[in-house]
Amino acid sequence: MLDVTTSIAASDRPKLLAQTKYFISKLDAANDRVALLHFANGTEVDVPIRTTGKGFDLGVMNSYLSPGPNEIKFGGNTNFSEALYQARAQLDSITSN
Repeated sequence: MLDVTTSIAASDRPKLLAQTKYFISKLDAANDRVALLHFANGTEVDVPIRTTGKGFDLGVMNSYLSPGPNEIKFGGNTNFSEALYQARAQLDSITSN
């Protein structure tokens, strides 16, 4: 879950995205399950978790954390409860190991 509300200072946003990319790069793309969600007024699931099989596509994840057509936009108020609900829904959607 990535907080993209206006409470994140504009000067801190590049660092937040870079640190998120760094964190994701340390995970095992073949065996770890990862979803990417961002929240402000609501929550958007950018990259859903794999519900069958393990792993994730690091390149797709990074495309949302880098400048370009998928780039996550900042703005809005904090709706953290919706983010938690959507994150839980991602976990609950897993159907197999």
